Amino acid sequence: AEYMGILIQLQMSLNQHFLGVSLTTLPSPNEIITFSSSDSVTHVALTLAASRILSAPVYDSNAPADAPWTEKYIGIVDLVRVVRFVTREAEIVNSSGRDFDKMLHELDVCRNTPIATILQDSFAAPLDIHTHNVLDAMLLLGKKGQHRVPIIDSKTKQLVNLVTQSTLVRAIHDQYLEDEVLSRSLSEIGLASRFVKCVNAEDHLITAFDVILDESITAVGVIDGQKKLCGVISATDIYHLILHPSLFFRATQQFPVREFLEWRSNQAESNVPVRPLLTCLPSDALSRAVSLVCEHKVHRVFVTDESGIACGVVSLGDILSACVVESV
Repeated sequence: AEYMGILIQLQMSLNQHFLGVSLTTLPSPNEIITFSSSDSVTHVALTLAASRILSAPVYDSNAPADAPWTEKYIGIVDLVRVVRFVTREAEIVNSSGRDFDKMLHELDVCRNTPIATILQDSFAAPLDIHTHNVLDAMLLLGKKGQHRVPIIDSKTKQLVNLVTQSTLVRAIHDQYLEDEVLSRSLSEIGLASRFVKCVNAEDHLITAFDVILDESITAVGVIDGQKKLCGVISATDIYHLILHPSLFFRATQQFPVREFLEWRSNQAESNVPVRPLLTCLPSDALSRAVSLVCEHKVHRVFVTDESGIACGVVSLGDILSACVVESV
């Protein structure tokens, strides 16, 4: 109890720092891709795949054209969810010889289903650059299970940014890596003794993506017959199913995770970045986990014991949550 009191005091100090930082200081993309709620699954999937982004904001197509984003924003569309929708439909029909692109164009259900019907139920309201600050974004993305949040300008009524957990963790890495909170061990913070969601190497690949969707996470660990971590399947791997026709078809059949990992390791030149399996020990400082996720551009680091068995995981959301408390 005494230690937790000290940790909260340290977090409160960081709260004060983030409270005074404007959302305008965060980097923003040159273009923010958005979709109308009436856009088809086919259109959204093709656009996300071509743009190499995993998600994008969706607005209500019935809202007035000049309505502010606070009123017309209805959620975030996720490429993994879209691809899983297509694979389910492919399982129903004879998809032999058809790749992802063909299925999108040939299946009536893909061409006619509005994207709004497959959006995830829960979403966070946009933050306003004039009334919110970086602490608000930290709390939302660290404590509420959100991976990204739209930023709007209430004066112009425009969407001006889409802040992700990665953006905020990068800011922590660049400016606060030496802070005392980050010097605490993963064990002290409570990140080294938690249930880790994993799939078995012999499970079907599509099962891994189902876990990612069901658990609202960005990756899942893979364990071998001895329960040791042997790989990771991330949301980014969904691009392989889009780019490689044979993989898309196999994913609708019985395609073991083990075989996919072997296939992926043999891709000498790939347009899809491989997210490596990164691990820490319970005694490692939080700052080590922060450095690893930033250096390798991943969304999580697994915590293992000396034998390689997973005993915890440090996600981007965990990092943000460890740095702040909900009441200032």
